[in-house]
Amino acid sequence: MTNQSNLDLSNLEHADPEIRRQTLQALIDSSPNLADWAIALLRASNDPHASVSELAIATLEDMGAPDASQVSEIVSFAQRPADSETVYWATTLIGRIGPDAADAVPTLAGVLANSSFLHVREKAAWALGQIGPAAIGATAVLQAAAEQGPPRLQRLASQALSTMAGTAAA
Repeated sequence: MTNQSNLDLSNLEHADPEIRRQTLQALIDSSPNLADWAIALLRASNDPHASVSELAIATLEDMGAPDASQVSEIVSFAQRPADSETVYWATTLIGRIGPDAADAVPTLAGVLANSSFLHVREKAAWALGQIGPAAIGATAVLQAAAEQGPPRLQRLASQALSTMAGTAAA
């Protein structure tokens, strides 16, 4: 096992994709809490070299929620409309954080309303539901998606609205 303190994280920006992949793998292998590395993993998920991006995405799939202190930086990744995979993963991480990610509601509402990628819009509806009553500012966009979206998006938006209402009434 590699000692995390010996990792040179600047190698995640190295020109050689194999060095980026090896550095990312060493980080994954040595870290007891991968959620601490959410930002580095989001950056790597957009790597032009498939071996790096696929490793980052596989790690994002398996890790838990990042700390709520990372919300503002994760939101910046959710504001990249042309990069659907990074937006998807940023939105996923925001949803995993849950109610403590309330500051992300305006961004998630924008993603839900404006993304040209259905899977990203669906994930935004899910994330808003995970935030719960604090996502009240997204009610109109969720209602529009629940009424006019494709079937799965309608279901996710309706679930988010129900979760917001049900939790608020409790």
